[in-house]
Amino acid sequence: QIMIETDAPYMGFNGCRESYLRDVEQTPEYKGYNGKKRKKMRKAIFPNVPSALPLVLSGVTDALNEGRTLRGEELYSEAFVGE
Repeated sequence: QIMIETDAPYMGFNGCRESYLRDVEQTPEYKGYNGKKRKKMRKAIFPNVPSALPLVLSGVTDALNEGRTLRGEELYSEAFVGE
């Protein structure tokens, strides 16, 4: 079993923060915020956010499959690794 976490708050990666903000901006709470509060929220969020977990899973799956490819073994899917 593999447990995937995002415990390093300053070690974000491309797309991590943007995907989180895109999801948050669709919530009714966010739409009720004034401009100053929205700006503060955008700056206050660390790169490490819960919505990054699927991206981390994808990276872990790629790393696991690298060795399997070299050995000619069947590749893991993200669904299999994430079970």
